Amino acid sequence: MKLDCLLDSMNAELRARLQRAVETGKWDNGLPLSTEQREQAMQLLIAYDRRHKSGNPRIGPIVARPAQCGSTAAADAMQPLSIQD
Repeated sequence: MKLDCLLDSMNAELRARLQRAVETGKWDNGLPLSTEQREQAMQLLIAYDRRHKSGNPRIGPIVARPAQCGSTAAADAMQPLSIQD
């Protein structure tokens, strides 16, 4: 099946099921995705999003936000919480 035909036949529900399968590594029936299936499903999701979505809601890498001015790694680390009366 050609990619254009496949994308034309997809709907939002199928897209959501594919995304869930890629995220969990399992199909809806519990069977695991092979590496090849996972890669192909991700490629299909990207192509679908490119065609049907615009801007930020697309699937893609998470871009790290730059550190805020004056912050340091030590200050950004988790700090113990102390409760005072």
